[in-house]
Amino acid sequence: MIPNIFILNNSGDVLIEKHYIGITKRYVCELFWEEVQKYEKQNEVPPIITTENYYLLSVRKFSLFFLVAINRDIQPLLVFECAFKLISILTEYLNDNVTDQVLRENFALIYQLLDEIVVGGFPHTTEMNQLSDMISTPTFSQKIRDFTSGAFTVKGTLPPAFNNTKMPWRKPDCRYVTNEIKIDIVESIDAIIQANSSMNTTVTSSIFGQLLCTVKLSGEPDLNLSFNNPAKFGHLILHRCVRISRWQKEKVISFVPPDGRFTLLKFHLKDAGTLPVTVRPTINLSAKNSSVKVVVEENQTTGKVLDKLKIDIPFPPETHSFGLTANFGKVTTDEIAKVVHWDIGKFPKEKPTLEGTVSLPSDFQGVARPTLKVGFEIKGLSMTDLKVDSLAVHGVNYKPFKGVRHITRAGAYHVRS
Repeated sequence: MIPNIFILNNSGDVLIEKHYIGITKRYVCELFWEEVQKYEKQNEVPPIITTENYYLLSVRKFSLFFLVAINRDIQPLLVFECAFKLISILTEYLNDNVTDQVLRENFALIYQLLDEIVVGGFPHTTEMNQLSDMISTPTFSQKIRDFTSGAFTVKGTLPPAFNNTKMPWRKPDCRYVTNEIKIDIVESIDAIIQANSSMNTTVTSSIFGQLLCTVKLSGEPDLNLSFNNPAKFGHLILHRCVRISRWQKEKVISFVPPDGRFTLLKFHLKDAGTLPVTVRPTINLSAKNSSVKVVVEENQTTGKVLDKLKIDIPFPPETHSFGLTANFGKVTTDEIAKVVHWDIGKFPKEKPTLEGTVSLPSDFQGVARPTLKVGFEIKGLSMTDLKVDSLAVHGVNYKPFKGVRHITRAGAYHVRS
């Protein structure tokens, strides 16, 4: 049961509040923010905070806090699952642009969604196919029309998907001139690497994978998806459209897909193997003589292009100035956060190198070394060697276009200097 939900920005201002059971006083947000301010970084705030009268459950995403205050024994996973579902829906409606300003501009839309997603404290309508039929995605002309007329954008009749009780995730009247299904196998690498003078040591690494589908198929197609080595999936999370018994018996993903974009499955592997990028930082920080040198090397990527390569280097807050240059890419500095952003882009023929000096105060006593954050993307590469063996479409009288591609990218990819 979800009694309320508050959406706060990174300054503690309440942008949205919705009450489903009774009225929860806003002072719970003040209690929550007092706890937030105890931590140096907001992403360190624990998801469950206990106070004298409330349990404060929060999810941080897009520099926003999604907060639920409960005062009774409630399953916290229900609250978190609902919060993540809300975030996913907002991401779809707002085209991945979920920010403080955008929420302020679309507050009427947010309240309409909150009215439909949760009813009486329980999740109610959480399928995008149903919601998009009821509440239109925002457009500039629609905002002007609604502002001047005061019209309510929720449609007066239930969408056809509500009548499809067996498959509420799919519209029953899908029609396309060109039928197609595209699958992106996206593997994100999380890693912590300890850089040494001669070699780098991987402290820990893992792969979080997703199968992202874009489906534009007429009628009610029945799909069977099989893989070369399904054991590669490890820990697996399946979309509700997948027939669990078929997967357990035959290791075949059998499903009638939702219409449009959706995540078919997620998986997790504990070991990422040989990492595609090696970063060798040599950073010496002192009051008199500070030097920085960072060299990037490309490991075996089977001929695929290493692209969107970037490195963020944080420095002590008391740093005065930066004198860093690179032989490739663009170097910019956030003077407030004291972070150097090195945007390399496509990996060049020679090793990219960043070097120079930084200026620190004469009484600098710091001994901590910065941890570098690395980002990259490699299209066509699968770290798990996971491949689609076949994708069969049944129950329709047309042959759709079928496309599969692999994308490997950096997740939380950190290098200790």
